[in-house]
Amino acid sequence: MRDLFYPKKVVVVGVSNSGDNLGRHILRNLLKFKFPGETFAVGHEPGEIYSKPIYTSALDLPTEVDFAAILIPARFIPKTLDELGQKGVRRALISSGGFSEYSEGGEELSREVVEVAARHGIRFLGPNCLGITNLDNGLVLPFTPMDPPSLLKGPNSIIAQSGGVKMRCATMFSQEGLGFNKVISIGNKLNIDETDLLEYLATDPATDTIFMYLEDIRRGRDLIDAARRCPKPIVVMKANTSPATAEVARSHTAALASDDRVVDGAFRQAGIVRVRNLESFTTCAKAFALPPCRGDNIVVVSPSGGFAVISADVASDHGFRLPQLLPEVVHELEERSRANVIRFTNPVDFGDIYDRSATIYAVQTILKQPEVDGMAVTIPTGGGGSAMGFSGPDAEQLLQDIKETCFKLNKPIAAAVFGDQDRLGSMIKNAGFPIFTTIQEAIEALAIQRDYWRRRQALDL
Repeated sequence: MRDLFYPKKVVVVGVSNSGDNLGRHILRNLLKFKFPGETFAVGHEPGEIYSKPIYTSALDLPTEVDFAAILIPARFIPKTLDELGQKGVRRALISSGGFSEYSEGGEELSREVVEVAARHGIRFLGPNCLGITNLDNGLVLPFTPMDPPSLLKGPNSIIAQSGGVKMRCATMFSQEGLGFNKVISIGNKLNIDETDLLEYLATDPATDTIFMYLEDIRRGRDLIDAARRCPKPIVVMKANTSPATAEVARSHTAALASDDRVVDGAFRQAGIVRVRNLESFTTCAKAFALPPCRGDNIVVVSPSGGFAVISADVASDHGFRLPQLLPEVVHELEERSRANVIRFTNPVDFGDIYDRSATIYAVQTILKQPEVDGMAVTIPTGGGGSAMGFSGPDAEQLLQDIKETCFKLNKPIAAAVFGDQDRLGSMIKNAGFPIFTTIQEAIEALAIQRDYWRRRQALDL
């Protein structure tokens, strides 16, 4: 499966100089993202594009190639795939639609493509998909123009049965400062499916956490077995859960609905984290970027009494306990309090103290307590270290202090930042550390962590 993501010679089939040609975008992306291998173009008409000749047949290529990205009308694919097989191609992406998701005739065409691929030993993604975006080596194959500065490299990899969902995930993970390594759109799954990809990503050194958007599951038992063996967190959004969505999903990717109760139970037994919306992907990615939360005892640092009450409710809803602070910590905070009108308990109300040194003192001292398993900290940002919150530079330095403490003590600190929206984007970009948007999301992330590691430990026994 590694050859699918790290080919040496790639041919794009379906390229022309026409302004509305989609194949040219694939070639453009490979060049823009500096794919280090050789690239070739095949099209219906001879010509030149990006200083490369356009060959009219794969058989005319000057050398053997190991990977093909194909975007041509579906009826031509069996013959083209046969020619590519003769030129050494053993891995391919078929982006074209018009197969079993489209008509009964498409089903016959699907069978023909599978037969041709099997004859040459070709493994392929698709059809009807946007393929691979691999930031590890610039193998960027969507047929829409992609912009390198807009995509952030990171440790997360995503398998999506929808091209649109794939693109949305790539954008979300980049904007949230999480980054991704590989995003794979699998479409109709005629050959390579989610289980094949999961088994590969489980051993991929560039991937730490695996995310999956699925509309159906073809090899359920194999997927669950692969998930149980996988040492990395797996987060799945399983859509197509009701009769109302079944026909839409079928026309989209030829997907067949599954019994959602069975799916739910199987996921729990395999240690898979199931989410119900795409936005939860980013919460989980932030959660698993932190050290593990091993127990139920957390401390919450809040910017006001109201947020403290909200935080206590959220922590209780997720089954957390809020242990009391050590007397010496309480005494130190009372010494730094300006009005001496706040009683320091857990959640810790910092409404009278907007001081970076006091905050990091509290964070470091509390987290060192053996009975504390993790923390959620709210960092309000404002104009100048007054009641409005921390100034921008102070907030950024506090985040770096929290990051250092978190990894030094190997306990999770979920930091929620709010207030100065003008600076939030740059803070996310510069932090190198997960930033949550609300204290609710921060505490939920700790719960996701705790529950995952408990299930994982039970599976390993």
